[in-house]
Amino acid sequence: MANEKVVMTREQAAAIEFVRQAPEKESIITAHIEMGSSGWTNATLAPLNGMLPAALLRAVYEGYELTAG
Repeated sequence: MANEKVVMTREQAAAIEFVRQAPEKESIITAHIEMGSSGWTNATLAPLNGMLPAALLRAVYEGYELTAG
């Protein structure tokens, strides 16, 4: 189970790519943790609502895969 990639939708993947490329990446991750992973209203980051902080970190730093379909 170690290094298992996070499975996500295309919308979530687009949000993860935004976070990866953002100069303030660490601030976005901190805000996600502090909001309890349910407070994004920004259309770019809203797909991350409901994603656990651990999954967000794994996706940003280790990678992810898209859901089938």
